Amino acid sequence: MSRPTYRVDALKREGWWLLTSPDAPGAVSQVRTLGQADEHAREAIAFVLGVAEDSFDLTVVPELPKALQAKVSKAKQGIRDLEALQREAGAMSREAVQELAAAGFKGREIAVVLGVSPQRVSQLAKSSGGPQQRVTARATPRSRAASLPAATKHGAAKRK
Repeated sequence: MSRPTYRVDALKREGWWLLTSPDAPGAVSQVRTLGQADEHAREAIAFVLGVAEDSFDLTVVPELPKALQAKVSKAKQGIRDLEALQREAGAMSREAVQELAAAGFKGREIAVVLGVSPQRVSQLAKSSGGPQQRVTARATPRSRAASLPAATKHGAAKRK
């Protein structure tokens, strides 16, 4: 069974927010800040309906002047659009990482091609959901000095 969700209308007047719920007639409260609305409206609705405060969800809807409401709606739509584009770009990036790795590119090379960090390449490879190919990028390439004997690494080769 799903939890009921009650709408709470918030109307700002003279520095206070008046809270009412059309879903729970008689549930009225007021708060100084909109951030307090959830707690106070929840208490009022629970009292009127005779239920526990944690047994339902709330949607607080502030009443705004029409011009501001239009701007807020447009901003929210922009955020939703951006989130959709971000998900799409992530999917394309994961696919590109997998295909570049399958084509023989190393992790650091993939990072340069995509313009991201080697760590991000690793994250994209792990989150691809498909068959995992090992995609790694070393912080520094293995140097030639690592394979030389200890005496020559430091320029102190001993002569007999």
